[in-house]
Amino acid sequence: MRRYFKSKFHVFDAAIIVVSFVFEISLQGVEEEVASLIVILRLLRVVKIVDEISVGAEAQMSDLEQRLELLEKENCNLREELRRRRPAA
Repeated sequence: MRRYFKSKFHVFDAAIIVVSFVFEISLQGVEEEVASLIVILRLLRVVKIVDEISVGAEAQMSDLEQRLELLEKENCNLREELRRRRPAA
């Protein structure tokens, strides 16, 4: 829970949810325009979520590429060692 609220975006997201819920329950008439603004801010949440997913996927892809590179080097080293240890035919 603490990790969630360390992010300013998550705090903003939570505030939008709470405020929009209050507006939806309590406001009618002219105030509905304010509530519609909150709805627009809710749509920004979707953009934020997609952005976070893409950043997370990019970071994970980068980690996987580095790991693949290390495994390929290790594989080459092991093949070379195997060739050296094989008896000459």
